[in-house]
Amino acid sequence: MEQVATSRTCDIRCAVIAAAAALIGTIGLIAVCVSQGWTSSLSDQYGIVLDAGSTHTQLFVYRWPGLRRNSTAATVTQVASCRAEGSGIAHYSDDPTKAGPSLDKCLSTVAMTTVPAHARADTPIYLGATAGMRLLRERDLESSRQIMTSVQTTLRHFPFQFEPEQARIISGMEEGSFSWVTVNYLVGNFENNIQSLSPTTYGALDMGGASTQITFVPPSGVTIPLEDATLLRIYGVDYHVYAHSFLCYGRVEVERRFFANLVVAGNYSSEVENPCAPSGYNHTLSASYLFEAPCSQGKQALLTWGSEVILPDYGDVAERNFTMVGSSSYADCVAHVDKLFNFSEPCDYGSCSFNGVYQPSLHGKFQAFSFFYYVVDFLNLTRPGNFSISEFNSTVNTYCSKTWKEVQNFPGPLLEQLALYCLDAQYIYTLLVKGYGFEKDTWNITFTNQVKDTSVGWALGFMLNTTNLIPSEAPVIQSKLSQTAYALLVVLFVVFLLLGVGFTYMAYRGTKSSKARYRQLSNYGSVE
Repeated sequence: MEQVATSRTCDIRCAVIAAAAALIGTIGLIAVCVSQGWTSSLSDQYGIVLDAGSTHTQLFVYRWPGLRRNSTAATVTQVASCRAEGSGIAHYSDDPTKAGPSLDKCLSTVAMTTVPAHARADTPIYLGATAGMRLLRERDLESSRQIMTSVQTTLRHFPFQFEPEQARIISGMEEGSFSWVTVNYLVGNFENNIQSLSPTTYGALDMGGASTQITFVPPSGVTIPLEDATLLRIYGVDYHVYAHSFLCYGRVEVERRFFANLVVAGNYSSEVENPCAPSGYNHTLSASYLFEAPCSQGKQALLTWGSEVILPDYGDVAERNFTMVGSSSYADCVAHVDKLFNFSEPCDYGSCSFNGVYQPSLHGKFQAFSFFYYVVDFLNLTRPGNFSISEFNSTVNTYCSKTWKEVQNFPGPLLEQLALYCLDAQYIYTLLVKGYGFEKDTWNITFTNQVKDTSVGWALGFMLNTTNLIPSEAPVIQSKLSQTAYALLVVLFVVFLLLGVGFTYMAYRGTKSSKARYRQLSNYGSVE
């Protein structure tokens, strides 16, 4: 019996040691992780953004590790994208109920298959409608509301984290600012600037179908007017950002206004010379397309251009068509594109770009994306790297001087688009050089579509801002352990956990052995 008692004493000691070791190991590991600022989630996290542009809607799925330091930005990667069926949601103004269902395929085939089932309920989904919907809201408020209701209804049917306010029309200021955040996040400027005395940032040049944005941090000491100013605090650094959106200066709306101006200049003749189209190419446009858009007539046309383009009363507008006859006349093309801008309007500030809009002096490097990139890439200017203003100008001149027979030999897009690249390229050149004022010394522009396999645009910046994935304050670097100390402590506390497991096993074996001995002694006593 004394042996059994001694064995039980050993078992109790082993159990106590096991519990103590396990407790020390567990508390120690938790304390080390907390001191390092790690989050508690081990699974990857996801976010979805739908960029509802004027020409189409693009869905993006982003992923970032759940286990990360709370005081550092998440390493977000784009893991999937999808172009929704049809045109932009603003094109459903005649039947708003179809706007939401147009997103179904991308949501079902891409979002649902990319985000694991266990993560969907915690995955936020956002939709931001841009300039196309801003224009529709000005023209037809009720239709724009119905379209957004249709979109919200569709998003609510999917098992993602969604509230109605997560689908909305964003402002041009937001579009520009979020693009700027995307660019500087992807190139790593925010983290690099934490301890920098002179933070470095890239400016952002974005162009959609209905608007274009310029966003950058001007030289220090510049006071930005309130309507163009955004203050962003990231990692403890304050960024005073200039951002301006030019509504109606997107690629599609500029083309429309350009053609309408040609018709007016041609005295509404059924055939109109188009100096920006190749000779031998003709195309026909309806009067309703040219003159019944918000950038052609109405309040927005007056705000943007200072004038409307109006078709005289010739009866039914829908029956009128105008044929644009290409002439490959580059000098005339330049002159007509210049008429899209007012370079002489009085400037109420120290400096302006065009149309009397304030713009501080250009500062730093820029990234140009979206339609800026697509047009320049078509001209084969992005492949060798950066190019000069003179190279850009000569390339545009060469392309605009080609005939339709020569242009058709270019590979890639639809034939109709081939005929538009002269106009688009000359417009971009004029906007950048004569509008924004880029010169030889400030032409620090990289034309790109992706950085680190992630599309450049406002969508990523929107999600980073909305989900607080970039901290506003700088991490407390001095409180963190060195990698060596961190590793040693982790090993130490893991050893304690292993000791706990070992002593638990010993206690278990001892208890089992004690019970066996007790049964033997009990049996022996009963036999006597």
